[in-house]
Parts: sequence; structure tokens; C-alpha cells
Amino acid sequence: MEIKQGVIALLSSKYSAFFITSMLFLLFSMPTKGIVKGMVSSGVKVNGYLDKMAHFVAFATWSFCWQFVFKDYLQTFLIGIVYGILLEVWQDKLPGKYRRTFSWYDGLADGLGVIMGLLTYYIIQLF
Repeated sequence: MEIKQGVIALLSSKYSAFFITSMLFLLFSMPTKGIVKGMVSSGVKVNGYLDKMAHFVAFATWSFCWQFVFKDYLQTFLIGIVYGILLEVWQDKLPGKYRRTFSWYDGLADGLGVIMGLLTYYIIQLF
């Protein structure tokens, strides 16, 4: 039980949630050329679905962690949606060499990820 309580304490820390938020910001601010080059060299097939899956997983993780802090599904959902859209706007404003653009599909993947993170949190709370 001590391990479970330690994990919950770590996840309930706003510092852990801020860390994840900062990591998402940094990852989604990286030039796509570097991301694609690293993925190709590691043998990962790069396509649009992989990008959407990355958005989905990132925001599922984000919402799961923030739900431990907020403990309010609606608040976590709304802030997650707004954060995802703001990241897309930010990417669109980056210089052209970054090759980042606004994508509603990425925003949709972010939103679905938020829902999945909240659903995961809800299921875990049942046990």
C-alpha cells in the first residue's frame, strides 16, 4: 500500500503536473525536422497517424495527471481542450524553419486524449 500511496502523492503534486505541462510545451515546440529524423533513424515509420497518436497519448497523460490535482472532471477537460488549442496556435506562430502549423486534427487528437486520460482516472478510482 505504501507504493500506491507514494504514486498517488506524486501524481497529486501540482509540480508533477506542471512538469508534464512544460514537457508537452517543449516537445510540441521542437522543429519537426528533428523529430522526424530521430524517428526514422530509430526505425519508426513516420506518418500522420503516428503524429496524431503522439498527441493523443501526450494529452491522455496530461489530463490523467492533472485530474489528480484538480479532482474536477469538467475543469480538467476544459483546461485540456484550451491548452491543446493554444499549443496549436503557438505552433502556427513558430518560424517557418520549425515546420509547425495549426491543425484541427491535432486538436481533435488532443481532445480525445484528454477524454481518455479522464476515463482512465475514473476507472482507476473504482478500484
